[in-house]
Amino acid sequence: MILIGCSPCQFWSIINTDKKKSSESKNLLIEFRRFVEYFRPGFVVVENVPGVLRQKEESGLAGFIHWLETEGYKSAF
Repeated sequence: MILIGCSPCQFWSIINTDKKKSSESKNLLIEFRRFVEYFRPGFVVVENVPGVLRQKEESGLAGFIHWLETEGYKSAF
């Protein structure tokens, strides 16, 4: 099974968007972990959103990757 998810693009976009509207959903990548924990897929794919990658700590990407690695997944970063 492959589980695919992404962080909401609006908040993390490098385009000047209204961050207030999307601030409540900016941590959905952290919530995605619950699905990975539950389903335990063979592969996990996360969309590359440039702002998420540039702000790994704030976006939760660094912690998510670390958690995946502790669970035995290999990162392609």
